Amino acid sequence: MRKIIFLITLAVLGAATCAWADIFGKPFSDGSPSCTTCHSVAAGGYSISTWGPDLSSLYIDMGEDAEVIADFIKASGIEPMDAVYADSDIPDEEIQALVQAFAGLNPDEASVEGGSNILISAFALFLILLFIGRLVFRSNTQLEENK
Repeated sequence: MRKIIFLITLAVLGAATCAWADIFGKPFSDGSPSCTTCHSVAAGGYSISTWGPDLSSLYIDMGEDAEVIADFIKASGIEPMDAVYADSDIPDEEIQALVQAFAGLNPDEASVEGGSNILISAFALFLILLFIGRLVFRSNTQLEENK
């Protein structure tokens, strides 16, 4: 029973930390890299330092126009981005889902955690999981003697 509770806890924690993973962190179906390969999306939970600029306010910066954003994704005019996506064939459904995800972000709620805060959070999570694992898998000598 304890093992089941432990596994459920791991699943819940994993799902909570990957809320935006399907949209921003997952590569496109044609094999093109995800946005977070080069960019952070702090309002979506991707606040690690990256090569490209943060995209949390992209929807607002592009005038809240879904068509402009979709066209920008297909051909940005930015040399490194166009080089990466030049031969891609990203389905329109995925681009529209991405545009809707950007529209749903609130840049004012963007996380400003730096890399060190993320490491501290990861270490704290590790300690919590270690403690839960210790509770779940501990041996009870009194029960073992009664066998």
